[in-house]
Amino acid sequence: LLATAANWTGSVAPDFETGGLTATFAEGGERATFAADGFVRFAGLVFTRAFTLDRAADATGLVLLGAGGVQTPDADDARTYEIAWPLAAAAPQTWYAAANATLHWTAPLSGFSALDRILVDGPGTQEFCAANTFPNDMTLTNGIVRFAGDGAMGEAAGTTDVDLLRVKLRFGGGVNTRSLVYFRGDDVKVAPYTVAVEAGTTNRFEGRVAHKAVNGNYATLKITLGKDAELVFAGETSLNYVN
Repeated sequence: LLATAANWTGSVAPDFETGGLTATFAEGGERATFAADGFVRFAGLVFTRAFTLDRAADATGLVLLGAGGVQTPDADDARTYEIAWPLAAAAPQTWYAAANATLHWTAPLSGFSALDRILVDGPGTQEFCAANTFPNDMTLTNGIVRFAGDGAMGEAAGTTDVDLLRVKLRFGGGVNTRSLVYFRGDDVKVAPYTVAVEAGTTNRFEGRVAHKAVNGNYATLKITLGKDAELVFAGETSLNYVN
């Protein structure tokens, strides 16, 4: 348990109330569980070993995460870090998945303002699989990013900005986003990554989908559909078509 003093360096449990704690999960164990209600504040989360962060089944506590965001280190071996504790982004922040790292977001993510932009970064993989309600704007700048399930891309109030030259975007089924989605790229000489839709899945854009010019350039939107897969554009589209 996170509240157990013996589980922390120096055998002293930190202050979870002020939000000044950057917690590093490093030395031992594979899971940290918090059995608390109300808000639990962290300045940031750092993972250096394969780990799961969750809460007890009978607890209702919510993580308020500050500007330190989530960080993982480069590693020679594949490592998965699961965040199974509902989390609210309470400041602009970066969620970084290093090389060989997978950040697996399995609990609902929320927030308070579109101004608290979330930067999804790093060469690793990030998977969003819960019914998220965050209104935060989200920018995908690097790595493999996979969405699966209704709400995985957040609320309609936020925007999702995808760099097609640096992000491998994947849809794993059930995605039904109402947010504004921008596709962008800044170098027409660089081939963009293909947006992949997994076989047998249906995914829908209910909100507006648009190209965003960077330095006057548009990145080509390429989509690959697996067998019996669908990617439905049900809302307004403002895409730059090239014949």
